Amino acid sequence: PADVTAECDAVPAVAPNSDIVATDNCAAVADITITYDGETIFADLGTQDCDNSYLIVRRWSVTDECENTTIVSQNIQVVDTTAPELTIPADYTAECSDDHPMDDASATDNCAGDITIDVVMTTIPGDGAGCYTITREFTATDGCGNFSSETQTITIVDTTAPEFTSIPSDYTAECSDNILFEAASATDNCGEVTIDVVETTIPGLCSGDYTITRAFTATDDCGNATSATQIITIIDTTAPEFTSVPSDYTASCDDDLSLVFALDDVFATDNCGGVFITLEEVTAIGSVQGSFTLTRTFTATDDCGNATDAIQVITVEDNTAPELTIPADYTAECDEALTYDEATATDNCGELVITVTEVTTPGACAGDYVITRTFTATDDCGNATSATQTITIIDTTAPELSIPADYTAECSDDHPMDEASATDNCGEVVITVETVTTDGACAGDYV
Repeated sequence: PADVTAECDAVPAVAPNSDIVATDNCAAVADITITYDGETIFADLGTQDCDNSYLIVRRWSVTDECENTTIVSQNIQVVDTTAPELTIPADYTAECSDDHPMDDASATDNCAGDITIDVVMTTIPGDGAGCYTITREFTATDGCGNFSSETQTITIVDTTAPEFTSIPSDYTAECSDNILFEAASATDNCGEVTIDVVETTIPGLCSGDYTITRAFTATDDCGNATSATQIITIIDTTAPEFTSVPSDYTASCDDDLSLVFALDDVFATDNCGGVFITLEEVTAIGSVQGSFTLTRTFTATDDCGNATDAIQVITVEDNTAPELTIPADYTAECDEALTYDEATATDNCGELVITVTEVTTPGACAGDYVITRTFTATDDCGNATSATQTITIIDTTAPELSIPADYTAECSDDHPMDEASATDNCGEVVITVETVTTDGACAGDYV
């Protein structure tokens, strides 16, 4: 057989003697004896520096009938040029938070001997901390330096969104309270988390009522996001407070009440916004003219309809007596016609009634006396003013006397003593007579 080169796993079998062809110069082919002498292995004559490279020398002896022998040989150069067959772990995709199994590879070789498997692992960054690729390049090398390489690709993905560990609770607050804008917190299965918040204010029906919506978005490095919302409800349930309200007071019915109706002295504040002040007045008439009660209800209302009332009570009274003008005092003769003039009066608030009481005080005589006229002006509230007129009646006029006429008579005649008569302008007259006899020149002459 011819010399050959064979793989270590494909060394040809020993050729049978029948395959050996020999010729002899004298003998027939049938008379030639062919004998297989065996083989010799020369390890150090291999073409490769490895255990699976060696030389096999196979020898045959060819002998003719005359014992002439020829030795022939076949050289089989054994080589190992076939790389191992490598079996590596399958490619896979896993979450960054999952276990990442690094299974070993295995290899077989066509020839006996040790196989060394080396692995080179390379990490290729992705778009985020939780997104990357691991390549594992396995190389199986046999003892003759033949090698096979295969690559396993492990794709690490982050498809899991962060989880909020703390989200501020919804709450309701007064518009005047401090609003707490607390932060949220979140964790991720693989890396850092960025939390963004967008605040939106939704107006309510009034300036002190509104809603703040806080949308939290937790995003990891690979763009996975989780959202949560906090709602802060702002309300205005607090009514305004009056800072200045007119005090209650009592006024006279003739005071100028026009200043009472001004709102300039009424002030109120609100915890959240502006205040609108309205006034409602109710008058309660008193039992008498000129007296009444004015109740003023001030209402301070904010924009949300919260209201506070304050009350001022103004009591209007009539404590002023009328002003009375009476007739002047005078003195009159008892025979004069007396003038009973009326008094006049005015009141600051209403109607009045004037009454008069007359008292006559006798004097020393019938024609002397005093009339006292007491005038009283009373208004509807019972306030009264009194004044007195004095009329003095006097009698300074003497009676008018009518006496008998003078006459001359003989001493022997009757001497009539007629009565005198008298009238008075005011009353009775008492006539007294005093007789005085004046003697004349003789007994029969006298006056």
